[in-house]
Amino acid sequence: MIDKRIALIVICGMLLLVLVHSLVAFPQTPVSDTTAINPTSKTVNPDLLTNIRDLRSLWDITLLAGFWRYIIILDFILGMMTVLYKGTELALDRHHARELERLDLRKATLVDVMRVIKNNKDSMLSRLFKHMLDLYQTRRSAEGLSNEIVDFVQIQQNRFQTFQAKMAFFSDTAGALGLLGTVWGMFLTFFGGDLEKHKILSGMGVALVTTLMGLIVSVFLNLFTTQTYSYFRRRIDRVTDLTSVFRLRLHQMEQSLDNSIPDEESEMAPPVASPAYELSEAVLAAVDRQLKSTEPIFEVTSSLISNHRNGNNDYKLIPISGDNQSVMVNRRLEKPLVVQISNGNGNGIANKTLVFEVVSGNGKLANGRKQQEVVSDASGLAQTELILGSTAGENRVQVRVKDSSNSAIYFSAWGKPTEPDRVIYISGNHQNSAAGKELKEPFVIKVVDKFDNPVPNLPVTYKVMKGKGYFPEKKTVFITTTDENGIAEAYFTLGSKPGFNSVQVTAKGIRKMRLEFEALGQG
Repeated sequence: MIDKRIALIVICGMLLLVLVHSLVAFPQTPVSDTTAINPTSKTVNPDLLTNIRDLRSLWDITLLAGFWRYIIILDFILGMMTVLYKGTELALDRHHARELERLDLRKATLVDVMRVIKNNKDSMLSRLFKHMLDLYQTRRSAEGLSNEIVDFVQIQQNRFQTFQAKMAFFSDTAGALGLLGTVWGMFLTFFGGDLEKHKILSGMGVALVTTLMGLIVSVFLNLFTTQTYSYFRRRIDRVTDLTSVFRLRLHQMEQSLDNSIPDEESEMAPPVASPAYELSEAVLAAVDRQLKSTEPIFEVTSSLISNHRNGNNDYKLIPISGDNQSVMVNRRLEKPLVVQISNGNGNGIANKTLVFEVVSGNGKLANGRKQQEVVSDASGLAQTELILGSTAGENRVQVRVKDSSNSAIYFSAWGKPTEPDRVIYISGNHQNSAAGKELKEPFVIKVVDKFDNPVPNLPVTYKVMKGKGYFPEKKTVFITTTDENGIAEAYFTLGSKPGFNSVQVTAKGIRKMRLEFEALGQG
């Protein structure tokens, strides 16, 4: 890893030198007064400049900014080094994964995939493939691998956000330095009160050139950051597409694996905890022999077409992903509802119309309605999205084949209440009893969100504000939590002296709304 980073830094440095040279080395122009630029000190004398053509290059212009130019240029160099490092890293990742990308994953055997992974350097694609195979070997199932792909992509995006944060810092710093230089130049211009020609030229030169340099550096850094992000997104999309295809291949393997390994070869298989990419080639070859006898799930085979023409309705619906999700009400589920339709051999069936229907709950599908028809793709997959309604609780979506009597499958999704919005009186206010006695009814409140859904498991505080009354264990402050219906209650004992007692109720997360219970102690 150290050697790789050193190599990347060297490459980035070389590219940066080429870039700086191309920016600084302007074509030389005639100078009207050669004394304007001091060849020994490399500084510009503003008094001797008569025309902008007296400045022979971009570097001569930056000399007018004084010491600010070094700080802004250093910021630019650090930013470009960061961009070039990240860009080179992504380019190497693509280079290392090129052979794995060339594989036809719809037909490639496990032995082919494993050999390519072992014979090539590390990349995002190979790491994700290894992880998927590890899980497949451990679970003996391809179920849930789509979630692993989503998690992997999220991790890569989080890492890239670190790069974006650094680039945002460099870009903002360049703009801030330009502004500081402007203020400093204005200070030099007007400090002392004597507006001499050389002071005006020097001060305004610092003010204008530092602003110009800061803006240019900020624009360039933002441009390169945007381009790098675009390249990163293309890599992530490519990795996601390939791993989705590989996941479906593993799903096909799951259906064929039980009968694929003979007894004598099963004894050669490693323990369940062993990584899948360390399986013996004998086991992999046995699995591949079984796979070769099965048509790929990615293609519509002639046998499927024949079954369709003959009216064969022996369909099977398999939930792929999206079941048992939970999000806040009035929001879209994070993952789509994906189902596969296959025949008796486990092969996906294309161009079949599946009906998604919300049968409980007030959610809606991607088309904004309770029911949606979706045609399966070449792999037999069909999917839609579910947007939960404003009522918390379970939403159930039924999936069935249109015009078929086969049994349906169901997806469940749970709507959770949003942030607590207000506290509502339920019962127990304005009671009276003998002083020193416990009230017959507790103080009961309910916490709801903005859609009137009860908020469970929320801390609620009862506090004595007036009188000598108390809660169980003679506490003047009583903390409890709401139940599954958003209800909280507290039993209260009046003070020993006759008079009014008041209790204030607050709920966590609701700052501006407080309730107050009152009770009268009689003599």
